[in-house]
Amino acid sequence: MPDPIADDTLGPAALLEWGEPLGIAFYPNYAEKADLVARMKALAQPRQVHEVRRGEEALDFVGCDCLVIVDPEQEEEAVSFFDRCRDHFEAGPAQILLLLLRGGAGERALKDAPALASFARDASFEVSARPNMEQARADFGRRHGLNPEDWLGRWRNGDLPDTLENNHVLSEALELEESP
Repeated sequence: MPDPIADDTLGPAALLEWGEPLGIAFYPNYAEKADLVARMKALAQPRQVHEVRRGEEALDFVGCDCLVIVDPEQEEEAVSFFDRCRDHFEAGPAQILLLLLRGGAGERALKDAPALASFARDASFEVSARPNMEQARADFGRRHGLNPEDWLGRWRNGDLPDTLENNHVLSEALELEESP
């Protein structure tokens, strides 16, 4: 995908909120991929989330209102599958997220699949390497006047309106939430 793409806030919104059928997430390393998967599971609620390793396995869920995270063992094969079979995913209620390592074999294969790149464009995004947790939490507190746990408590209690802006903040707060 030669043109700049969305960040990892706007891309998930396009997939989960705006109903785009397929998105591609380019992650920089395996730690960020694990964080992304956890965040996407939280954001997808109350939908079910299914994790699969091959594109063909996603076909089992096209009729379900769910998120299917495809973390392919063979990225080139997954890109080829979705390029050939994207029409299977256009009309179903399922949203598909294909995970590709930035600079990896899947990204290289995507250069030979311009139709797939175009089809997935609106919900594709770059996963950025995160700043250190302490600094990110401090920045969150300065911007929102609450630490992530307090903000999430207010969100979960229904004290904050369900707006696009708050959904962006929700994504960030979930990433920064300290484990109990």
